[in-house]
Parts: sequence; C-alpha cells; structure tokens
Amino acid sequence: MFSFDSLLVIGYIHKVESAVTTPDTIDLSSRVRSELQESERVPVDYTSLFDPTLFKFDLMNIPPMLNLFRQMSLPHQILALVPPEFEVPLPSAKFAVFPPQ
Repeated sequence: MFSFDSLLVIGYIHKVESAVTTPDTIDLSSRVRSELQESERVPVDYTSLFDPTLFKFDLMNIPPMLNLFRQMSLPHQILALVPPEFEVPLPSAKFAVFPPQ
C-alpha cells in the first residue's frame, strides 16, 4: 500500500503550492478588443500579385548535365526500377492445435 508521502514523491498528487492561478476570464470578456487591421487594396489586375520567379520549370540544365556524364566517363542510362525487399518481422505461422493422439 502506498503512503501519502510516496504518492507525493511519485508525482501522482500535486502540492497545493504548485497550483496555478488563472486570469479573471469574466472580467476580461467584458473588455474585448478587436485587433483588425486595414488591408491593402487589391489591384484590378490580380495577376500582378503572382511572382513567376518563385517557380520555374526549365529544361536548360539538361544539356550541361549530359556533358558532365561524358566528362566523368559515366554511362547515361535510364533509371531502372529497384524491386522492394520486404522484411518479415514475425516468424512463420504455426498452427495452435495439437494433432490427435
């Protein structure tokens, strides 16, 4: 059987001194303040808001990369599919019944 002191040591019972006071929510709810800000005007041409330099699909880097393959004497091959190897975490199943005697 546990004593009261052992429960305090384990941490199941908190001391009264560790109580945390909460703010007076009733008083705070009567003094609600909004934090809305004025927003900027949206331009008529909304496409001016997009920045095309953030993402760019470009094929200009492929020829220099192919030249690197030639300079490093590496064969340029299409990537092959690597078949997955699944690990079996459990031993093989065995029946849980006994044969007749």
